[in-house]
Amino acid sequence: MSYSRDGLKASEFHNDWFGDCMSDDQTRLLYGFLLHSSRLSDEYREGTNPFTEEIEKFYLDQGIDDEQRDSLIELIDECSFQGPEPDGEGYVLHVGDREKLRLRCEDLEGVDEVISIPVELIVKRLTDRVLSIIFEIAKRCHLVLMSMTGEDVRVIASEILEQVQIRWSDAIQISDVRELETWLDHSIEGMKVNV
Repeated sequence: MSYSRDGLKASEFHNDWFGDCMSDDQTRLLYGFLLHSSRLSDEYREGTNPFTEEIEKFYLDQGIDDEQRDSLIELIDECSFQGPEPDGEGYVLHVGDREKLRLRCEDLEGVDEVISIPVELIVKRLTDRVLSIIFEIAKRCHLVLMSMTGEDVRVIASEILEQVQIRWSDAIQISDVRELETWLDHSIEGMKVNV
């Protein structure tokens, strides 16, 4: 977590600094996080934990399987995402006036391996519709929600929790869109942007 000189978190500093310059009509919240594969290989690499100096195993990602890929493509179609857009911009769903949910990945039908999908969400406020789409994607495709730094991990599908905790021991299960909303607001912390 980064801080400015006066002790505010960077996002709070940005919001205070730029907040007065933006009209409410143009201000949106930007949330950035990852949808990450929960499939771990039996193969691993070993590394030293810099804090405990103990040797730890880090299981390697296998990426999503064909069934998960098909489910993701089906959900993208069901929800009326547009794309894939060129240059890795991925799939975008316009959810309001200058509001969008973007999955930044290559064409899912043409890429061999998908391990992690960066998500960009720009909204006036988190709505049940947007939260439900994110929740359903993570649940049906067995994807893990995580902060961009990988430090804060959430799991929706209960059947993968134990497997995920092998890699991310602090992973927490969330069971509904309210818990997803709390995670986004308090851990991911939307940053004010002018659109």
